[in-house]
Amino acid sequence: MLKINRSRVLTERSELYTYSYDASVRANMPQMVVRPINRDEVRSTIKFAASKKLPVIPRGAGTSLTGASVPLRPGIILDMTLMNRVKEIDLQNSLVVVEPGVVYDELNKILAKKGVYFPSEPGSGKVCTVGGMAATNATGIRAIKYGPMRDYVLAAEIVMANGEVLRLGSKARTSSSAYNLRGLFIGSEGTLGVFTELTLRIVPKPTHFSTVRISFSSME
Repeated sequence: MLKINRSRVLTERSELYTYSYDASVRANMPQMVVRPINRDEVRSTIKFAASKKLPVIPRGAGTSLTGASVPLRPGIILDMTLMNRVKEIDLQNSLVVVEPGVVYDELNKILAKKGVYFPSEPGSGKVCTVGGMAATNATGIRAIKYGPMRDYVLAAEIVMANGEVLRLGSKARTSSSAYNLRGLFIGSEGTLGVFTELTLRIVPKPTHFSTVRISFSSME
């Protein structure tokens, strides 16, 4: 049985339509949408889906250009946007612990008050979620200087397809122990598990920003 408040389970066609597409050209209607507010509800949904043999598609803001959050066949879309708490800001260790539904720009508004920021900015930064950024290994115009999302995820809590919870990584900046399983999940687009918590590296906020665009008359 699905253990989640009925008001956060969407089944009406008019409600499902808005989840049938993302920023790509792909579209397909889900069977239902579940909007969890904590890890236990994510686990409950995944276990329910497994019992019914339904696919689960995690979704953030739906800004992907690749169809990553569009179901290939009817299943359950897991809308993670209600899990949007900033749980901890640790300035001493230069990290922040967040839930996956936190919007990139909103996170940086909070961090700016502390003189720090999270630099891996994609083009959809005003609306995209950090969980979606981790799932797609997002990059952006600052990636040449700061690197992709993978460089900023120190630790992650993940719910697997059987409902098991994994905790990968730590607050340490570097580690040489065993396999880099954390890196395996970054960029996997929700195919290996669902992020329910992320520990992200943050950096001092620069006093000035500058973006340069260079145009060429030919590809050569």
